[in-house]
Order: sequence, then C-alpha cells, then structure tokens
Amino acid sequence: MSFSVQNIIGTPLHAVAESNIALAHLNLDFSLVKYEAPAELQLLGKQLSKSRRQSAEDGSFHILARRLGVLFDDVLPDVPVLLEAYGTRASQIVQEMTQKTENRKVIVDGFFGSHLGIDSTTIWASATSGKSALRMHLLACMLARIWSPQEATAIWAELVSHRQTVIKNQAQSGEIVDNYLARLAAAHEIDRASLGSWDASARAWLQVADQARPIQQIQINLIVNNLSVAVKSQSSSNHASTPKSRSYDSVILNLNRALTTLDKLIGGEHYQITDGGILLGLVSWHIYPDLVVLGPTTQEIHQEDILVKESGIVTISITPQARPRTDGVYWSLPLASLRYYGVVHRERSTMRDSRISVAQLQALILGASLGADDAAFTAAKILKSLWKLFSNLYEAKLGQIADQPLDLSPALAGFEVVALLKDGRQSLRRLMKLLQLIFPFQGGIDLLLAENDSEKKTAMQLMRYGTNYGKSWIGNTGSSASTFFGLENLSSLLCMIKNREARIKVLRAQCKQYRLSSSEYVIRFRSGSEYVYTSIDAESRRTSHGGTKRKWDEYENLDVDGIHLLKSPPGEIWTCLAPPEASSRHVSQYFNPDIQDNDSDNDSNAQDDFFAQFVDDNPLPSQSVIFNFAFGDPRLAAVYKRNTGQLSPQTQPISDAVSIDMIEDLLAKSLLQLDLVAEYILHHFTVTQSSHGRSLLALGRVVDYYMSHLPYATVAMGVIKGPVHSWNWAQALVKELDSLSPLAKQQAREGNTPATIYPSSLSREYAFAAILQFEAGEINVDVAKMADVLAISSGNSLFIAEQLLHDPMSPKSLHSGAVSHVMGNVGKPGVTLLVSPPEVEIREHDIERWQFVNHNPFDGNSAGGMFDGTSIHLSFTGWEGPASLESANSRGMEAYYVETAVSVNDRGEWLGDLDILKGLRDLEMVVLDPADSKCTHDPTFAAAGVKLISIDCWEEILDPPSGLLVLRSASSTQATPDRRRKCQWMVRLAAIMFLPTKRIAKNMNRDIILSHNKKRT
Repeated sequence: MSFSVQNIIGTPLHAVAESNIALAHLNLDFSLVKYEAPAELQLLGKQLSKSRRQSAEDGSFHILARRLGVLFDDVLPDVPVLLEAYGTRASQIVQEMTQKTENRKVIVDGFFGSHLGIDSTTIWASATSGKSALRMHLLACMLARIWSPQEATAIWAELVSHRQTVIKNQAQSGEIVDNYLARLAAAHEIDRASLGSWDASARAWLQVADQARPIQQIQINLIVNNLSVAVKSQSSSNHASTPKSRSYDSVILNLNRALTTLDKLIGGEHYQITDGGILLGLVSWHIYPDLVVLGPTTQEIHQEDILVKESGIVTISITPQARPRTDGVYWSLPLASLRYYGVVHRERSTMRDSRISVAQLQALILGASLGADDAAFTAAKILKSLWKLFSNLYEAKLGQIADQPLDLSPALAGFEVVALLKDGRQSLRRLMKLLQLIFPFQGGIDLLLAENDSEKKTAMQLMRYGTNYGKSWIGNTGSSASTFFGLENLSSLLCMIKNREARIKVLRAQCKQYRLSSSEYVIRFRSGSEYVYTSIDAESRRTSHGGTKRKWDEYENLDVDGIHLLKSPPGEIWTCLAPPEASSRHVSQYFNPDIQDNDSDNDSNAQDDFFAQFVDDNPLPSQSVIFNFAFGDPRLAAVYKRNTGQLSPQTQPISDAVSIDMIEDLLAKSLLQLDLVAEYILHHFTVTQSSHGRSLLALGRVVDYYMSHLPYATVAMGVIKGPVHSWNWAQALVKELDSLSPLAKQQAREGNTPATIYPSSLSREYAFAAILQFEAGEINVDVAKMADVLAISSGNSLFIAEQLLHDPMSPKSLHSGAVSHVMGNVGKPGVTLLVSPPEVEIREHDIERWQFVNHNPFDGNSAGGMFDGTSIHLSFTGWEGPASLESANSRGMEAYYVETAVSVNDRGEWLGDLDILKGLRDLEMVVLDPADSKCTHDPTFAAAGVKLISIDCWEEILDPPSGLLVLRSASSTQATPDRRRKCQWMVRLAAIMFLPTKRIAKNMNRDIILSHNKKRT
C-alpha cells in the first residue's frame, strides 16, 4: 500500500488533464488505507458487532469515511481537543448502554443476531480512517438531528458533488497540484446509497446517546426549544453564492463555527452563542458545558461535565425572532437533490423534527386537547382524579360480573356507586369507552404533575407545542383551547351537581366573578314541585329590589336545606322569563334526576310555569316585576336580572364557562354525580367532537401497546404532521374496540378478570402499522399490508415479529400479536419493512445422496438426528419498493419494503428459504399423546398402535415419506447446551416450513411430530 502511494508521489505531473485520467484509473484505492484508532475509542471498537466492525475497518463504511475525510479536510478546522473529548464520551456511552441493555438470548441466537447492538459504525470507520475523519461523523450527527433521512442524504449528495467540482476546477487551474489525495477523492464517485447508510448509522447513534444521557439532553433541549433561532444560511461575505452552492455554504459555515466553538469551550474558554448553528452542534454532540442563559431572568445551569474544563462556560444570548411560535433551532435550505426534478425549499427545527418518549407524546396530546395555560394544570389534576374513580368503578363492575363481593375503593366513598353500578346507562361498554378516552392523557399528566422540575418543564413545552400545532392532528375543532370536554359549561355542570346548595354556590361564584349587584339579580331554583328564590349574595344585609335599604331577613326563610329563601316584597309579583331560543341553547341535554321525580304536570316545560300566573282567574297585582334569564339552567337553578325598562350600563359579557378550579373543588368534595359526568364526556367525544374522540381512542390503544410491549421505543414528532383520522388503519382499529367489552365480561365470568381496559393484545398487523406511523411520521398504510412484514428497522431499533424468535412448539409462537423491540438495525436508511419473497425456493432432494434417506421407524429416542450443523441466516435479495406512493417522486424513500430471504444452511450448504409467517399461518396443531390411549400399561406410541417414522437428516425432509414423522432434533451430547438449545428450535422451525402439510404435535419428550400425507411433487 505504501509503495503504491509513494509511486503516486514520485510521478511527475506533466499535464493536469493527463494526471486526472491517470488518477481515475489507478488500481490502488487510497481509501483502503487503515489507521490505528485513537486510544480513547478503543473501548468502542471492542463493543462493535463483528459485521459492523468489518464494514468500518475494511468495508464500505471505511471506504466512505476515508473519501469524505480527505474530500473535506481542507475546508474544516483542526479541533484535536473536541475530537479527543468526543471519543472519550462515545466510549463512555457505549460502555454504559451495553451494561444497561441486554438483548434476550433467544434473539441473539436467532437469525437477527448479527444486526443487534449499538450502531457506532460511523465513529469507528472515522477513527480508523485518520483522526480528522471523525469530523464527518460530527457533521452527520448535526444533519441527522434536524433533517429527515431523505433530506439529510440529499444534503450530503450536494455537499459531495459541490466539493468534488471545486477540487476538479482547482486541479485544472493548477491550484492544488500537491494535494493528490483530494484529487483522488474527487475522482471517485460516491453513491447516494452509501451516503444514506452513513446518515442512518449516525442517526442510530444519536438515539442511543440521547438515552445514555437523558438528564443532560433534556436540559439542553429545554433551553434550545424554548428559543426560536435560525441557523445561518451563508456568511455575510458570500452573497454572490449560486443557488446550487447555497446549501453547501450554509452547512460548511455552521459546521466550522460549531467545531471551533466546542473545541474552545472544552479547552476552558468562555464563549457567547448568538446563532443557531453552534446550538445545533451543542445538542448533537453530547458534550455538556455549563450554561448561562440570558433573558428576562438569567439562568445558570451547572452540568458539571468532566470533559469540559471548569472555565468553559457557554453564554446563550439569542435575540428573540419575529416568529409566532418557538421552534428551537430551525434551518431553511434549498434541496436540489431531494427530488428528481426541481429544487425543494425545506425548513426543519429541533422541536418539530425530534423524537420523544411515549409519555411525552401523551403530554403533547394533552396540550392539543386542553391547551397549555394555567387552567390546563388544574384540568390535568381533574382528569387524573376521574381516571382513578372510573378505574375503580371498572374494577367493581368486573367484580360484580364475576359474582364477587362488592369491594369498593375508598376513593368512591363519597359517591353513590351502588346505584351507579345498577344504572343501565353505565354499561360496561360505555365505561370502558370512557376510560379509553381518558387513558391517552395519563402519561402526560404524570409528567406534568411530577416532582422532577425538568419533567414538568418538558411536559409544559410539549403541551404548548400541542396547542400550537396539534389541534388539527388530534381532531380538536373546538374554538377555545380552554374548553374542558363540555364539563365547564355552566348549565351542564348544574345538572351534574348533586344538591341545591352546591348549585347555588356555583351561581353565586359566577355572580361575584362578574361583580353583579344583588339589587338587580336574583337566583331562582327548583324546590320540589315549585320554584323559589334566593339572593346572589350571602351577606345578611342587602339592598332590596325596590331600591331602598332594608333587612333581607324580612323576606327570607330557612325552610329549604338551610338556604335563605327570598320572597317578593308586598305589592310585587315576580315573573321570570326565558326566551325559547335561550332555553334550547342553555338547557342541558341530560336531565337531572331531581327533575325526573315529579309528576307530568310539574314536568312540563319550565316556560309554561313562567307564564302560569298570567292566565290566573284572579286579577294581577298592581305591580308585576319581570326578571329576564341571565345564565344557568332554568329547570334547576339560574340567575335572572330585574327588568327595569331602562337601559343598563354596558357590563362585561357573562361567559357560560365555569372556572376549572370550581370543577376541581366540586369533584374533591364528591358533589358531582359520576354517572352524569361520564355521560357528558361521552357525549362530547361522540357527538360534539367525534373526530377528536376517535383520534383519542386510536392513540390510546397504540399507547397502551407501546407501554406494555415496547417501553423503550420512541416516537417521531413528525407523527403529528397528518391528522389521525387520515391514518388508514386507525379508524378500523377504533371499530374493533367495541368488541373488547364482551371479551372483558367473558374473562371476568371465567375468573380471569382483566387488569386493563384492553383485555386483548393488539394484532401484529395493527402493531406494525402503528410502529410504521410512529417511526415515519406521515407514512401510513393499510393494515392488511402488514400481514407479511417480518420486522421493521428504524434508527437504532429493530421491531421483530415475536413468532420468528421462538420454537414453533412454544405457546408464545401461537400468539401472533407480539412484537419484540431490540437495539439494532439492518444498516439501511429510513424505515425499512422486511418482507419475504412472494415465492421461496427450496433445494430439491439430491438423488446422489440416496444413502442418507432411510426413514427408519421411530424407536422412542429423540436424539440421533444429524442437525447440529443447521443455521439460519438473513440476507437481502435487492428488491426494494416504497411503502407509500406519496413519496415516490423523491430520490430516496422514507419508508420502504425490503425483500428479505431467511435461508437455512446445513454445514454451510444452502437448503432453502423460509416464509415463516405464512408457514405459521397454515400451521395446524394436533394432539397425539399416548397417555390418552386405552392401554394404561405401556404409555408409548407403539403400544397405542401409532406408527411413527424417524426423520434424522435434511435429505429425509427434502424427500419425506407419507405418514406421521418424528423429527429427531435433539442435539448430540457432544454439543454445548447453548448450541443444543439454539439448534433444536431452529431445526424445528425450518422443518415445519419445508413440509407442504403443516400438521404438528408433540409428545411428552417435546419431539416434534410432522404429519405428511403425500410426497412433494
């Protein structure tokens, strides 16, 4: 290698054009040169998987790292302090995360084993390509932090193309005669696929590193995302840049500034940040200097990073931008290489294009539904209380179905739950639906009410973001962000309140809020079959409605639940009017039981009662005082205003909404009727805001699945870019929720009382559809297309169908809904959906190996088969297709199918490929147990008259006889225990897939019995 390089050096460059041709045709590729990795990165290299290390040291990643490093070396600064610190931090992260996350043995042993583990390929490839090449990894992290995989790859393509053009032009002008390596790099083509893989590996690393430093990363994200600061597009001295070079100028400018600044900070210099490019580097490289944030109040954040010298302090001084919303760091670039035709202008931000946990997604849902003002905090506490109350009620209901003694939670002590449990309106289905509507908020509420200050701030930040960007996503078409699912409506709330005193207290609070005068307003409420009056003010001395000062005691009684009643003064008769349109607008749809107890005469329209005295046979008194309806519920309790016939001075409009604090107080004192609370919430989400309700139901189902099966998975913020009602799979998922209540009843009657509001697991098809949605954001597909997906690879996550990881005889293999989440990827950019070929191939039996085909009778010994050399491997056929045609006009695909062959080898020789999911769908389990036979003396298949044929090698499977076959898959005693276990289940899985008839059973020794009725044709 060195000899070839010296030959290049010694060759005189007689002519530029001639040397260009020579360089392009050299047999030697300089990019194969490998350097010793620096000491601080040695630990990272040891933890890298074998296949990834090979690619980083000798394969495609190493070649790309060498070419990129040389190509950009002259335009980037030397930053030795930063590179050493970053290498140290990377090794720390790998060591910590390796200890934290241990993949299950069954997955490590399976055919996904080589794709597991932390993907730090770009770091190691850079480290073995010369220390300066690590800057290319740092650039990849910056781009991956803010741009999508397609966009980042397009930017990389523009950077490489522009840099190669510049070097070639300089070579022709004789400017870089000495820089032969740069000319070599410019002469080699760098394809988009390699750049996409480079971005994918850096993107995977970011996810791992974020999880390794959650506290520091959350802290810096909170600060940055509360700002609105742009990444500079180009330097002030470069106004003459052409449109094609504009992206290049912006990227190189900001990378240089970030590299230089972080290098100085780590070395102990103080630095003031005023632009977004440096901040982007700060949130991308996992180095955490102490921060001073200037603003209305100065914040000092001590992160105490041992890699940064104590004097290395960042002062963030950002001038507020003229933007209506905070997006964090945002970057706008023209992307000429994103599509096949035309330049696309895109803007991305650290807030809108980040990844969040499922609990953080629930905080975003909370903000999109309730807003993010002070009232939202109280509303969250109310929802938490309602969740607890209705969950306890759900448990009591299931216990009632299971004929268990009624065991009520203390939380229900103040409520009439016995009557509520018997209430037909509170069917189990409606109760479960209510809980399913509230459930999507719970994780966000827990963050918001957490004692940890960072979690609270993160929740509030996401709630604000949900308020600004998420209302249309969630289907919330309400005009006000402060509405509380209809519960804040005054007339509705009056119906839900248990007693008259509490209703009057609410009305008086409203009057006090709007400073209404007791000389003009009065409260009228129902008492039995008649209406009575009380003052809007609870004080002992008031001004009468006649306008003179006197004691109200003259007109008050204490005859209705301790409420001071108010009589009209002598010579007056009070008449309360409510226009018909006001009645229909203010009166609530659900009637209070207090009203329904009365006879038909008293149950007539309240408006008839208002005018009853006008049709009395007796003449009217000399003075009739008319009161007009102001607010409330005229059938229960309402405030009326005295009609003086004179224009009143303009007053503040009175809202129909009650303060959230009032609702919280009523609930805390058990003054609300839970059945009516449930009815109002259900009515809001099924009638008033049906799209909002369906969105919550779909999200709740998926959130529950993530929490139960994928607790460490994260969600792309891009998921909110398309409304939930547009997701092809979501509406079908919502319809299936109605089937859960009969299932819950059945399980309760059978003694298996469900511990969740989702008594059945999500199907694998729905799980994969949701995972694709949460990973790709805007890409969604029909759930039927997910039936053949083996796994989904995205970032540093592999989501694998659980059936691929288990012995086909295991009960776990029969539950098709489970998906396992592990750390790893298949090394492809974007979101990849692995699918089997439509038709798989299996090798024909080789007649030259006839001596291996014996088909001996089964002798009862499960060992003896020659299967120890069996292995199963994953490979790609080369076919790829978009998951959605919506993005087909782009050069890259955000989400796409990758045809994947699952191959079976015997001692290195290919036997055939498997379509495991299809094979397991066709599987029929048969019970063949000799213990069930009539003979009780010899519990063997032979004694029961069952003829079994031994299958001892793969040639016997490729040429199977008819009848019942026993696969003798137990490994020999010479094999290690791990090897025996691994070999056994893989052999059984492959054998079942190879036979055309899928009928299996097992005997007491777990021998697999295959039923085969005809030979393969």
